Amino acid sequence: MSELNAIIESYGQLEIEMRQCMQQVCEPFCGRCQATCCRPVYCRESLDSPFLAEVHRRFAPDARWDAALGWLTSTGCRLAAGRPPVCYEFLCRTILDAQPSPQARSRLEALAVLLTDAGRRAAGRRHLVELTDLDCINAGRLTKQLALARSLLDGLRKELRSNQS
Repeated sequence: MSELNAIIESYGQLEIEMRQCMQQVCEPFCGRCQATCCRPVYCRESLDSPFLAEVHRRFAPDARWDAALGWLTSTGCRLAAGRPPVCYEFLCRTILDAQPSPQARSRLEALAVLLTDAGRRAAGRRHLVELTDLDCINAGRLTKQLALARSLLDGLRKELRSNQS
């Protein structure tokens, strides 16, 4: 069980840092957008997935689910970690079109799928968030994938900082 705890800890920290990067790029657009791209039906995976529920319990224990709004508040998502990967994958056309270069767009798209890629094949062909039995996780594979995701995130953050200078 200590391997699972380490995986949850690593994933949660990775997600928090990834979310901060995504906010840095997307918040200027999302903050003034009148459309609501989030729906409780998407949020539901954070409750239905034992893995995401555990990440949420550890990293966002005070966040409260609302049957009508899911995790959404007037200022954004209540969850610091434990969100379904699809929450990060969605990039609206406005955000994508506003990227200053094809390279910046590619970096943002790579960032958006970081958690999806990190959780692939956690047990057989199943993604980490699809597992109902966390004891069947391939800890070795997942640990390597999380380390790779960490390395990619560190590189993407460095590029984001140098582009803002």
